[in-house]
Amino acid sequence: MDGLTHPLVGSRDAKLCLLTGPFDDEIESADIYEPLLQEMRGNAVDMVCANPDLVVKSGQRMVICAGSIAQLYAKIGGKVTYAGKPEAPIYQAAITQMTIAAGRTLSKSRILVVGDGLPTDIKGAAQNGFAAYFVAGGIHAIDMGDMKTPETLARTYGLIRHQFADLKLAGICDHLHWN
Repeated sequence: MDGLTHPLVGSRDAKLCLLTGPFDDEIESADIYEPLLQEMRGNAVDMVCANPDLVVKSGQRMVICAGSIAQLYAKIGGKVTYAGKPEAPIYQAAITQMTIAAGRTLSKSRILVVGDGLPTDIKGAAQNGFAAYFVAGGIHAIDMGDMKTPETLARTYGLIRHQFADLKLAGICDHLHWN
């Protein structure tokens, strides 16, 4: 929050909430935040959700992300603006940072978006003209199954193609393995 001109205040005095995630990474439901969200709605606090992901895989568990809390806030009548994936500005910011790091202009055709979220990562790649590599063993693991059989791989490929016809799908894997 360094560099902001407005002071940080509590929920009673807030006019804007910048939501980046839950207070506790072990929370499995956004419902625990409903009393706070009701108070914010009563005070007409606008929310900017900086990470629209609904869930994230933490070890072997699924835990909520900022998107789940924002979704609940919108459901109870709060005003939410979404930033981050799949919106274009986050990809432009990433290209700018990569261009600075590389010391040269980078073409979208040379950038690969890797992600496990169909509604954010893969949708963002499709909407913004990037190739994508889908990690099926992430948040959609239960729905997708493992990628060890040609049938499962073909079904997953077909599902992604059906949802994102213009996507340049570079590949699908179960998990990323770093050496």
